[in-house]
Amino acid sequence: MWTCGWGTPPLKDQFPSLYRIATNHQAYVAEVMTVMPSNIAFGRNIVGTRLILWEELCANLVSVQLDDQPDSFSWMLSFAGSYFVKSVYDFFC
Repeated sequence: MWTCGWGTPPLKDQFPSLYRIATNHQAYVAEVMTVMPSNIAFGRNIVGTRLILWEELCANLVSVQLDDQPDSFSWMLSFAGSYFVKSVYDFFC
């Protein structure tokens, strides 16, 4: 959860104050967000600014659709999603 990019910087970089007090830095989003209340623990109370950050983090993750399919890679510079040297060349030239 904390180290995955999700298309942006890792959550640990987006929410460093929450990352510092999280008790499990290796948790997966599926482990944390698929149960209510969330399956996450912090070493300190989540109040004030941290509560606002936690709500923002949860709002960002709510739109993520999780499934049991294996992860896959897709090269964004080609229509086929596969890496081609030409796609890199075309991007830079």
